[in-house]
Amino acid sequence: MLTSRILAVSTIFQRGKTCVPVDVKKILDVGDGDKLTWMLDGERIYVESAEKIK
Repeated sequence: MLTSRILAVSTIFQRGKTCVPVDVKKILDVGDGDKLTWMLDGERIYVESAEKIK
């Protein structure tokens, strides 16, 4: 069973840009230039490293 918790809060800037919080980057093992996949499941959005999905 998936348990949810808030890891961080980020702000959306001009043109829809946002910053991925450091703790989230560490958990996903991503950095500059890496791609993220955004998935919609009902009313929830999940973010994963695009490299891990391949």
